[in-house]
Parts: sequence; structure tokens; C-alpha cells
Amino acid sequence: MSIGFHAHRGDWLLNPKILDQATTALYESKTIDRKHDVPYVAGYSKDGKTIYVDRELPKFLLYRGRKLDIVRYIVLHEEVEKALLEYIKGLPYQLAHQLAYHAEEDAVKADRLPWEVYDGWCKRQVRKIGARDLYSNCPKDLDLTPYTDERDVKTLRKMFSEGKPLWKSSSPA
Repeated sequence: MSIGFHAHRGDWLLNPKILDQATTALYESKTIDRKHDVPYVAGYSKDGKTIYVDRELPKFLLYRGRKLDIVRYIVLHEEVEKALLEYIKGLPYQLAHQLAYHAEEDAVKADRLPWEVYDGWCKRQVRKIGARDLYSNCPKDLDLTPYTDERDVKTLRKMFSEGKPLWKSSSPA
């Protein structure tokens, strides 16, 4: 895959422009599906090829006259998290999530968006999406690792009934 990046001397140093390029490259390299119910706002397919973003999550955040595409930060988080879980077998979700969270934070700050503004906005979205009674249109191949490692029985119950998935097709993924 060519991402249009040409390395230069010193590019290994911390550099917001290069972080922006990396975030954009990940964003543009993934299939992003915004048609499903996705608890926790976003997730990834079992094979890691698709990033799922909840169908109701706004694509943009307006901040001081700027229209920021927040999905790119979320994709970065999900991609880092999934890559770590795949690469380091047995790594608990919580550790992968922490590293992904920090990568997401750095990308947000590199775009001159205060972390507190972005994080507060995301927390409101998580509460709104989490308030649903059921998740009846989840992706069939959604990786359930975050929910099982967190032992989030409440969310899993909203996704399953009597051991069967609640989404439209209950056939195995």
C-alpha cells in the first residue's frame, strides 16, 4: 500500500505533521462501516479489515469554527487496539485500549483540539449510545473481545437474547 509518505532525515522525532499523516493513512486504508449499532461507539471486525462506527455517531465535531472529522481519531484508536491484540497474543484488552487511547489523544492534540473538549464529547456519545435498550443491528463479525474482557454483561445482554445475536441475521458470521 502506498500512502504518499516519503521519509526524510529526522522523521522519527515527535512531529505533529507526521502524526497527522499517519492517522490519515490508517483512516484511508480501512473499510469504515457506519451502518450498524456499535456499543462503545466503535469496534472492529474479527479479521480486523473493517472498523465499525455507530450509525448515530456524528461524523464531525465543531470547535471554534472548525469542522473536525473525529472518525479519523476513532479509527486510529481501533486500529492500534486491534493490532496490539493480534500481534501480542494474550494481551488483555485493557492494556491494548490504554495504548490506543494515548495514540488517539496525541492525534487529537496534534490537530490543536483540546483533549478535554474531544474526550468530553466522546463520553457524551458513549452515554447516548449506551442508553439504548437493545443493539439490534450489530455487525455479524464484530469482535467481542472488549465486551468479554471487560465482563460487560449488561452490554452483551443488549446484543444477545437467549444466547442468540439480536441483529437481523442470526446466522453465524
